[in-house]
Amino acid sequence: MIAKEYIIPGHSTPTSQLRMTEVLTLHKDKVLLYEHHHTEIEIGLYNSFGEYSIDGIIYHFQPGDIFIFPSNTDHRILKLERSSDLKVLNIFLEPTLIWSPGNGMFNPRYLNVFSRPEFNYHLPTGDPFNAQLTMRLLDIRKEFCDRLPEYESMVKVHLLAILIEITRHYNPQEQITASPANEENLICLEHAIEYIMTNLTASLTLNDIARHAGLSRTYFSTIFKKMNGISVWDFITIKRIDLAIHYLTQTSKDITEIAGLCGFNSTTNFNYAFKKITSLSPGVYRKSI
Repeated sequence: MIAKEYIIPGHSTPTSQLRMTEVLTLHKDKVLLYEHHHTEIEIGLYNSFGEYSIDGIIYHFQPGDIFIFPSNTDHRILKLERSSDLKVLNIFLEPTLIWSPGNGMFNPRYLNVFSRPEFNYHLPTGDPFNAQLTMRLLDIRKEFCDRLPEYESMVKVHLLAILIEITRHYNPQEQITASPANEENLICLEHAIEYIMTNLTASLTLNDIARHAGLSRTYFSTIFKKMNGISVWDFITIKRIDLAIHYLTQTSKDITEIAGLCGFNSTTNFNYAFKKITSLSPGVYRKSI
């Protein structure tokens, strides 16, 4: 697998809020061919032939097709066809980039479209809207590659255009509804995510996180899922598994040690969570790299 990665870091959290990857996986390399889901919204431009499984539904794809995955969507490439290599340009954005009060050009309303029950994940080549998004994705790639002054701002401008265009495409006649949380509560939510990421490997409880946010447990859980498309505990689990993947791929630490370093109180719980997120056991995942 050959990959390039471009990142815009978060302004208030230790993780990136926006990243773009260019991936080339050879046909014989199965490293990406497993079911997975993540906290980010993902938009991918594919230059291959194959089959995708998304929430159990099969989609055929060809060069030029685009897939859009809201947060926590189960997806997996089932196979590559015509002996083609997997070539994909992906952009990943954390919902915090859109709803955080510190990111002035964005607005939480742009998240509403991703929770619509009729949301279509697949935009085939030849669709006029596909052509629009392809142009935007290539513009973002060019900004990352050229790195001219204020390129990060230009990347966000193109991303804002993508979000508006997606909203118009899927919601053409309806008024964009207001955010379910006011700015004060969004600041509280932002503080909670900072607390989670800072204490990711420690023992976390929902009561402690809600108390740190200054919100009731019930209301905090509700707006967290509404704004991030994922429950608090699923968010924590995925972030811990992301950390575990780093240790599995970048170190020789054994699995028991990694479990402890990632906030799991037993290897059994770690193995269960890892397989839930990646569909593979930690040992099998490490061997597949």
